[in-house]
Amino acid sequence: MKRLIILLPFVLVACASKKNGGTEVSRPEVQVSPVLERKFNEGLMALEREDYARAAKAFDGILVDQPTSQFELISLFNSGSAYEGLKQCQTATDRFRRAALLSAKRYPRIEAGALFRLSFAYECLGQSAKSLASLIDAQVRAEYLVDDVRLAELPARIALTYARLGQDEKAMEYFEKAQAGILALSKQLSQRSDLKETLVKTLYLMGKSSQRSIDAVLSAEDVGRTIKMQQAILFRAIDLNVAPWSVRAKDEILNLYKGIWQHPHDSAVDDDPQIRDRSLATNETRLITQVLSAIEDLNAFKIPEGTPNRIKEQLFRELELIGKSARLRFESLKELTPLSLEAERREGINPPGKIKSEITDLERKSRSPPSQKPKK
Repeated sequence: MKRLIILLPFVLVACASKKNGGTEVSRPEVQVSPVLERKFNEGLMALEREDYARAAKAFDGILVDQPTSQFELISLFNSGSAYEGLKQCQTATDRFRRAALLSAKRYPRIEAGALFRLSFAYECLGQSAKSLASLIDAQVRAEYLVDDVRLAELPARIALTYARLGQDEKAMEYFEKAQAGILALSKQLSQRSDLKETLVKTLYLMGKSSQRSIDAVLSAEDVGRTIKMQQAILFRAIDLNVAPWSVRAKDEILNLYKGIWQHPHDSAVDDDPQIRDRSLATNETRLITQVLSAIEDLNAFKIPEGTPNRIKEQLFRELELIGKSARLRFESLKELTPLSLEAERREGINPPGKIKSEITDLERKSRSPPSQKPKK
């Protein structure tokens, strides 16, 4: 059998990949039958094609009740990756958590990779606190992660999770580490022909979200803060204009805004439908003001360029439509809640259609390119 390679962030694979890079793992302890090896390779090819249903079927055909060998644990991990791709978040969580537990102290590369991916599965479930705990556990084992993840993606995801939880100081600390990591990665890759593609892919992965919707526990302000930070990172990937990662970064920004409307608008339970409707409208109004403020922040990057960037143009066209729709909804909510007028005052929304955006230190930092070398 070929050497086993851990390939993050998506899969643990049985062969090296020049395109994605990898961290080598020792040869499996046990012989693998040709039937199982064929299923394993079928699963890998399906993951590569993003055919997650076929990949899940292939790897599930390898799973055993008590996986102990390296081959079995990597198959368990890959099954988790397939279910993550299918957005079956609870199943992915179960697979990654079990892979991390069973590989602990025996296969540190599998353990580190499983903990890192477990954070994505928790994020997909809307459990930010558990996602952060998994990221911190992965950070303790960061030496076993590939450089792209260890230097940039891991600290960036920790920063975003802290921002999502409203802890700006810790978010800033880890965002600066991610910035330094990008610089270090650039230096490492300076002799490689695929430098630009690797950097764009890393930026995309740094800003990508696994959530199907916004956490129920988040305030509208936390939602807005997190989106502003993520879109600033993703926009840098768009700016470099490298397929397919720049297109995916554009789609991810738009998905961030679509996810806002799935936010569960919490309100106090009340038998009076007017009071209940007013509470729902108040929460939605706060979300809309965050949407408009975030769009205005991104519009600050909308400057004429010598060479047209079609991906940017498409992004700004779609954001304009999202903004118009949000404003219409905002106007309709004024009839339900007088707090809309207070929201206009606090959030800086002016009737003519302009937004007076207050930029926090964290958001300002996320906009700026790295300006200093990482500390040795």
